[in-house]
Amino acid sequence: MKKVTDFKIGEKEYSLVLNNRGLASMERSLGRSILSIFGVPPKELIQNMTIDVLAAAAKYGVEKIGNEDPYDFIDRFCEEGGTIDDFTGIVLMAISNTGLFTRGKAAKPATRTRAKTTAKP
Repeated sequence: MKKVTDFKIGEKEYSLVLNNRGLASMERSLGRSILSIFGVPPKELIQNMTIDVLAAAAKYGVEKIGNEDPYDFIDRFCEEGGTIDDFTGIVLMAISNTGLFTRGKAAKPATRTRAKTTAKP
């Protein structure tokens, strides 16, 4: 399933898409299983959402990030009015949108969702 989570930094729109390939890249860069990060109870999930996890999600899931350092990308998100909590919410929404961590019939592919929180100019 491929659901896209859209968000803004200032006036520029971005999309965060986490698929199996991106999640596998995150695993390699973090040195731990995605299930050990996201397949846990809510309290542990929040504890697992480190800056490194957010940066890996940005690097392997944000379309249009190009060669920008993912830590610089997060800094820019915060400089434009967002917070780490806002970006964490976007990443968690993208994880939920994968459908990989919930039971049930998968939704139709290529659906877009809009993150509620956006960084303001």
